[in-house]
Amino acid sequence: MPTAAELQVNPTGGTITAMVAEYAKVSVTLPAGLLERIRGRVGARGLSSYVAEALEDEERRSALRAWLAQQDDEYGPVPASLLEEVRNEWLGAGG
Repeated sequence: MPTAAELQVNPTGGTITAMVAEYAKVSVTLPAGLLERIRGRVGARGLSSYVAEALEDEERRSALRAWLAQQDDEYGPVPASLLEEVRNEWLGAGG
């Protein structure tokens, strides 16, 4: 817990300094229509969080695709009959 003297120097107790050090400001070019739709949904102040979350999601998907490709290389692809069986279990026979 920061002391009163520390709060006078840094009213956030250092949390803002630490938070800023973890981020980098960048410039990106986006389609105007896309940017307008996103800002309409999240507001101007939520744009950075939205973009950061979208990039994190894409990183996870990319890592998963790489892992799946590695599994295919190591063990071979999943047989089509097994994929069909699982698809039918999830979606029902008419899926």
